Order: sequence, then structure tokens, then C-alpha cells
Amino acid sequence: MQIQVKARCVIRSGDLVLLEERADPRGGVIYRPPGGNVELGERSQDAIQRELQEECGVEVSDLRLLGVLEDIGSEQPPHHRIQFIYEGVVPQDFYQLTSVTVQEGDEVYTARWRSLEDETVTRLAPAGLLSLLQGRERAAG
Repeated sequence: MQIQVKARCVIRSGDLVLLEERADPRGGVIYRPPGGNVELGERSQDAIQRELQEECGVEVSDLRLLGVLEDIGSEQPPHHRIQFIYEGVVPQDFYQLTSVTVQEGDEVYTARWRSLEDETVTRLAPAGLLSLLQGRERAAG
């Protein structure tokens, strides 16, 4: 098992957050902010800018590091991920989209603006993201 380093970007539109919708191998749907792998020699903030450009076709700016989450899982295959969670801003016209096509290699996903309080958003990844975002909202309030 290798340690994976990832960067994810929380993009907000009012009370909504852009979340990718991916099939959970255990059933249901996993919701997560867009992002991906940090490549060897790449800084995490550079990775998130590259990933959003490659996968969503959008430039992100005003990046702020919200926190770092670590996830160690024993399910098959086992994993160990360290994820840098950023918040960023995208061009104004991007906020008008109701959904975004996310192209990751040969796989295509949809990302939509979702409320974190939406009862259909049952599995938010990475683990600890909701607490991180709720803590940020309390600190800003």
C-alpha cells in the first residue's frame, strides 16, 4: 500500500458547494469536491489548479487552505490518503452552470451544486470534510 496525496477544492455558491457524484463500490453515491492526485514534485495548490483545469475546464483562484485530512481504510483495496482541502473562487459564469461534466482520464462524472444539509448527500468524502467545513462556517459566523 502506498500513501496517496490528493488536493480537493471546495467551491461555494452561497449555501451550495460543488460536489462530484461518484458511484460507491459498496452501493449508493459518494459526494466529494473536485480535485485529484498531487504529482511528485508538485505543490498541492498547483495540483488543485491543474486538476480543475484538466477535469472541469475552469481556472480557480484565491485558494485558501482549509485543512488537511488523513484517511486510512482497510477495505479492499486498502488505502492511506492525505488530502489537502482548499477553498477557491472560479469565474462568475461558472456559478451559473447547474451541473459540470468532470473528465478524469477515461471516466466521466457529474458535479452539481449541493447543500451540505441535503438529506440525499449521505456519503461525503473525504472522511472529516463535513466537520472541517462546519467548523469553518462557525468560525466565519
